[in-house]
Amino acid sequence: MRRELLAISAGVLAVTLGLSWLFTMDTEATAAPALGAGPTPGSSARAQAASRPVSGTPLDALDDEEELVEHVPSTLVVVSLRASETGVPILFKTAQLQPETYWPLPGEAPLPDGPIGDGLQELLSDESSLSERDWLDDAVASGLLEVDPAEDPWAGVLALEVERRLARQAWDDRYADALRDLEPGRMLSQRALVGRPDVAAVVELADELIDAVPDSAAAEYGRLYLLDALQSAGAAGEARELALDMLRHTDDALVAGQAVALLAKASTDHLMPLADLDALEALTASFPESIPSSNVAAFALDQALRRGDEKRAQDWTAYLEDILARHCTPGRHDIECITHRDSLTEALGMLRLRDPADARTWQEGLELAAFMCSDTHVPASRRVEGDARWDGTWSWTWRRPSGFTRCIEQEVDAAPVPEESSLAVRLRVIDSRD
Repeated sequence: MRRELLAISAGVLAVTLGLSWLFTMDTEATAAPALGAGPTPGSSARAQAASRPVSGTPLDALDDEEELVEHVPSTLVVVSLRASETGVPILFKTAQLQPETYWPLPGEAPLPDGPIGDGLQELLSDESSLSERDWLDDAVASGLLEVDPAEDPWAGVLALEVERRLARQAWDDRYADALRDLEPGRMLSQRALVGRPDVAAVVELADELIDAVPDSAAAEYGRLYLLDALQSAGAAGEARELALDMLRHTDDALVAGQAVALLAKASTDHLMPLADLDALEALTASFPESIPSSNVAAFALDQALRRGDEKRAQDWTAYLEDILARHCTPGRHDIECITHRDSLTEALGMLRLRDPADARTWQEGLELAAFMCSDTHVPASRRVEGDARWDGTWSWTWRRPSGFTRCIEQEVDAAPVPEESSLAVRLRVIDSRD
């Protein structure tokens, strides 16, 4: 039986009412109290170690393997002029459990003693030599999957991790077998070829655990596994309701982070109620080290923009910029940093929060100039293109010169300049506003 609304006290609402404004970051976050015996997912020592904030690293201190932006003689800058209600690009990430970041360390929770629990600890270590397939075979043979979670909730938690891995292993095996039957050179994705994984056993056991001990720390783990399983099964509506329920009723940072990860992957046509968006603010302020901040901030910014809520959008823009300044060094160009930087610049332009003269980079100056000039000059066409040359000063060549393009030239002169002594830039402005 699917559980009713969580019986846990609505700690988020109380936190929301009692916290100072979300973006006051000078108070030290405190861990949520554990519910019953054992740590909640976010308060286990493993989770705390895995979620320590990463400080920005100077470019000259990056390891040799770190990616740096290569010096290029030319570059393309694309500006999409859109209404703020269209939101900003966000990363659609699967809400996938990562037990290596949250599973209790030995002695933290009353997990069953013996080779199965010990074996999982080894599998979660960085230098495990244990075969997962052999470990799963041993777990099934031990009778662990026959556990009654009402009698031993933490054995139920361990059994959930076994069931999750069994479902994934069976899915991978089906895919490998199906690939062998494909004609040479043909490739299909796992879901397209063999469908979704069978997670019925995970759902059933998670439901039993939550119903048996709804207010326990073990039940928090059960909700994580239930959320992951529902999403894997494609039960979008049920998963979304559970995710919102978790967000509303938990003050555990990891649970909240998993819920947000699912919501961020859901269709952006589904807008969160404002009360839930405020609950997300409170949780992010309370647990900045445990929630995936840049993804959460970009998701919340998108939600606020789509609602036309300028005040919330401005606040989330400021929060996202602060996170990127600390976690995304200028030379880093991984997909997360690139996507969120683009989202930030678009939000700054849409909301008219910054002038080109106050831009952080010359690229941002170009983009902000296009947004600013679109207020006073109508672009000559839906697509405006121009080539610029930087040799100590800017020189421009436009396909169709207009008042809009002249405005851009004037505004860019006040923006930051490239570090390169010589640089070729193609600017493409796409006006998709109605």
